[in-house]
Amino acid sequence: MDETLIIKTYSQGMDEVITLVKDINTGFSGQPVSLNGGISILKIKNLKLNERISEFEAQLNKNSSNSSKPPFSDGYGKAPKNSRQKSGRTSGDQSEHEGKTLEKVRKPNEDVQKSPLY
Repeated sequence: MDETLIIKTYSQGMDEVITLVKDINTGFSGQPVSLNGGISILKIKNLKLNERISEFEAQLNKNSSNSSKPPFSDGYGKAPKNSRQKSGRTSGDQSEHEGKTLEKVRKPNEDVQKSPLY
């Protein structure tokens, strides 16, 4: 607001000053501007949101050992570490192991004929 407008309004009289102050308070939009009221509303909303955050964090920190929740609701944890030490050998059959596989025979002793069962 310009200084000359304030002086001009003052010289027009008390009624014009009151009208100017009311216009400033209403923000020229017809609704009263109340910063303190707006701030207090925001503070209340902030407190409510902080309470909800605390409730959600408390829910996340619950498990079957510190609440009445069933154990299956705990989710998957880390698998226990295997204490077995590796031997350095490859998996499967070892080369130093003697095999016991039956070899194919060129001419078998007897021929067995089987028919399907249908």
